[in-house]
Amino acid sequence: MTAAQLRNAACTANPAILPAIGQGDFAPLLAWLRQNVHGRARSASMAQIVNDATGKPLDASAYLNHIRRRYVDRAPDA
Repeated sequence: MTAAQLRNAACTANPAILPAIGQGDFAPLLAWLRQNVHGRARSASMAQIVNDATGKPLDASAYLNHIRRRYVDRAPDA
């Protein structure tokens, strides 16, 4: 859940992240993570880091959307 929510926030903040990942370049994502997550690990709780980085508390919606896109939307018609 956390990874999905952070991924959404990172890609919203920097739309170049997804195309870069598609080319095997993780530097833009890593830069965002360093600034918004890794650099705060000692000074804040995980809940606070997620809230600050994404603008909302941890919730299941980003993860559920990911699962829906990956498995339900791609499922063959029955």
